[in-house]
Amino acid sequence: MFKKSIFIIIFLAFTCQNGWATEGLVDCKSLQEKTIKIEAWISKKHRKNKRTIKKEMGGVEGTKLNLRVYPMKDPQNVIGIGRCVTAAIGRHSIEQSLKYAGGVGTMVDQQIISPYWVGIGTMAFDEHSQKTITEEQLNSLRNPALSDIEFQNLVKKYSTPDKSVTMFGQDLPNSRRTDVTPAWEKKRAWDPKKPSKK
Repeated sequence: MFKKSIFIIIFLAFTCQNGWATEGLVDCKSLQEKTIKIEAWISKKHRKNKRTIKKEMGGVEGTKLNLRVYPMKDPQNVIGIGRCVTAAIGRHSIEQSLKYAGGVGTMVDQQIISPYWVGIGTMAFDEHSQKTITEEQLNSLRNPALSDIEFQNLVKKYSTPDKSVTMFGQDLPNSRRTDVTPAWEKKRAWDPKKPSKK
């Protein structure tokens, strides 16, 4: 029993040191092996404080920051959080978005972005790749008691866009989702490859 306890203690110490037990994210490298890239747009009104904001936003261990000033008033209130981003970095990014980028109104579908990437005020994704987030959902993501896995489960849930979208007066499959077949790939009645009914 004593040997088993010693083994467990040594195993936990080793995994914590390598960032596995602390992150607990499936198929993700530790922050010692892979850096989280944060790409952020900040509001124009914060231009004079860019250097200070850069230190604050990029001051989290395990991150690399690319910061830009939005040329107009505020950037899009969009945030994208990859599936290998820890809860601490994710919460930090949300707080920075609220403070310097005009807030968080929508989240980018986690399935279409890099696992080790955070986008604050990002404009790289269209509206069908995003999901509106409520204030209640946002507050639940800001909860410091969430583990990495709990945080990521919520991000996945809140960022997954609807399966269908309204376009040109029609309800069509959302082709931005990875699990939805686009409307143009479905067989049509006039498709010559489609077997005719006899």
